[in-house]
Amino acid sequence: MELANTIAVGVNLAAASGAIVFTVFMLRQPATHGRFSLAFYGLSTMLAFTASLFFSTGWASPLLGLGLTWLGYMLSAVALFAFAVHYTRKEYLRKLFALIGVFALPLLFFVVLFFLPVSAISRSPATGINGTLILDGQWAMMSYFYINIMLTLAAVLLIRTFFGTLPFRSSAWAVFLAVLLPIPFLFVGFAGVPIVVQLVTVNVMYLISLAFLYYAFVGRKLLLLVPLPRELAVEKMADGWVVVDMNNHILDLNAVAEDVVGSRMSAYGKDFSTIMTDWNIVASEISNNVQMQVNVRTGPQDDPQYLDLRAFLITDRNGNPLGRLLSWYDVTEKRLQEEGRARAHDQMFSLMYSISSAAGRTKSMDEFVQASTQQVTHAFRCQASFVLLANDFAARDADDGLLMASSYNIPYQSEKRFSMMSYVDPLVSPVVEKHEPYYIPDLSRDAHIPSGIRENLTGGMLLVPMMAEGNFAGVLGLVRPSEMPFSPDEIENIRSLADQMAGFVSGDRRRQLAMVMAERQRLMRDLHDSVTQKLYGLLALTEAAEMGLEAGSTEMLSRSLPRITENARQALKEMRLFLFELQPRDLERDGLESVLHQRLASVEGRADIQTSLSFGEKITLSLEKELALYYIAMEALNNVLKHARAKNVTVKVHQGRMNVFMEIEDDGVGFNPSLEKTGSMGLRNMRYRVEQVGGRIKINSAPNKGTQVIVTVGRDPATRLA
Repeated sequence: MELANTIAVGVNLAAASGAIVFTVFMLRQPATHGRFSLAFYGLSTMLAFTASLFFSTGWASPLLGLGLTWLGYMLSAVALFAFAVHYTRKEYLRKLFALIGVFALPLLFFVVLFFLPVSAISRSPATGINGTLILDGQWAMMSYFYINIMLTLAAVLLIRTFFGTLPFRSSAWAVFLAVLLPIPFLFVGFAGVPIVVQLVTVNVMYLISLAFLYYAFVGRKLLLLVPLPRELAVEKMADGWVVVDMNNHILDLNAVAEDVVGSRMSAYGKDFSTIMTDWNIVASEISNNVQMQVNVRTGPQDDPQYLDLRAFLITDRNGNPLGRLLSWYDVTEKRLQEEGRARAHDQMFSLMYSISSAAGRTKSMDEFVQASTQQVTHAFRCQASFVLLANDFAARDADDGLLMASSYNIPYQSEKRFSMMSYVDPLVSPVVEKHEPYYIPDLSRDAHIPSGIRENLTGGMLLVPMMAEGNFAGVLGLVRPSEMPFSPDEIENIRSLADQMAGFVSGDRRRQLAMVMAERQRLMRDLHDSVTQKLYGLLALTEAAEMGLEAGSTEMLSRSLPRITENARQALKEMRLFLFELQPRDLERDGLESVLHQRLASVEGRADIQTSLSFGEKITLSLEKELALYYIAMEALNNVLKHARAKNVTVKVHQGRMNVFMEIEDDGVGFNPSLEKTGSMGLRNMRYRVEQVGGRIKINSAPNKGTQVIVTVGRDPATRLA
């Protein structure tokens, strides 16, 4: 007996030391599932080993020693079960574990064992700790049963996890041995084995269990490589799958597939072709292909459901077909988004076409910007909008700013604030600096927004830069309710439209600049060919007259003075003509009659030429024909002013049943039309313009009998000439 006690002391000391080392190593592991449960397992076994040591050496009362020993065994079983629950991620068992409190029974057992009399604990008439108190009573049977249940449940949970994943099978045996080894040796006490021998045997098994667990979870790093149950991955996968036999009868399916085929109980044995109408096509194709992918539609016409379907043929080892595995992914949301994006693109192209058409239809760039802004506003369901254009696209000086070019449904108080904005204004500076769209979710809550805007506009505001060939052209602002924020696709579409608008505005500015430059060049040429030559001749005549006076001759002076007067008068006429041409004329706004009256009064009237203008009532012409008559009249009057030396000029415009006639007649020197110079640019321009509008021109003239120009164009009933 002394030898047994000595062996028991040595085994218990070694086991307690091993349990301490195991616990320390577990606590030093990275935070993973089950780490603290294994550490608690080490502490529980250490309690059992230490209590056994006290029992075998007599350092504690037999009742306390055995009670703490069996408490340690029971707590270790609880720790292994808790580890299995955490390691296998059985969340529902973790909740159950917390509810029933598996720690309650070991603690209750220990309290009852320690405080109740022996007669209340055991039916045995024995009155000492001779192996019958713990091993023979009801509480002994309950403790065996409890420990075995905990260890068996832990083994079941772990075996389902490890053997479902092939790479973990080599290390799984160590885990199962660690869990199952203590079970059979706990029953040795029922075979009459002395209590000391029984405790040594069980403690050795627990020590081996600790070694196996250390090998598996530390040496083989199973704590870091936690396997996932294969059935969990398959069951919880986002793809739905169905297994059917060769007759298309459903044999198995996962939870996701139930959304399409119905519940599992109702779907088993059902013909899959009755659920998915396109399945017959898929089935016929798969007979020759191992895998295929199709898009099918399972929902009704008004509520479609689109599935990305893959079908695999299942065969035995000999290649004989057994059935099919169908997996699909629900692409309904993606498909609907693509269809919505396609509709948005169509709407975008239509809107861009409308803006392009507006550029050709509108009579001024201001009208184009206004029309385009309204189209964008309605297309994107906005409640207000505005366009701010930069003074200069190419450069931004400190004194420059943004001018309002268009507004829609902007309150008057806010419109005044928008009328001219600096580039550093807090509302537009983010867009000006970064050339990127800027969205303000709620104008009323943004303290950076000027109060004049914040108090009169509600909702969210999107500010989009208008870029023309890489240059900042302005800002397009759109306002709509805050609960309707702009999507990324909408912002990109609006940005494209803003750039298109900026391109048209930039092109119009370039055309206007080109027209101004061309007009300047023409005026420079005309000044050089007419006024400059007249002034040069005037200077030459004046110098000749001066030389004659110095020589004492009055004959040269008498010949030069009339020519000096004529040259000066002609230079004055042509200078007045240039001044008139420099003044802007809006033919569409003022009308042909008003413009002709201004010309005759400003130029011919001040050149001592008697003028007469006769204009009929309710004359109707298109703007194109109106412009043609205007330029022909200007060309004819210029010829009268420069070459005819006329005293009187008459302009008549009247309308017949089918045509409109314009007559310009003077009493000047005239010319012979048959001897007209082929290089006469003025007459050629008049003929070219009248041909462009499908009209006719007739010129009647003779030397010293004046000139008459008659222009005939077809009338346009739909348009009235003001």
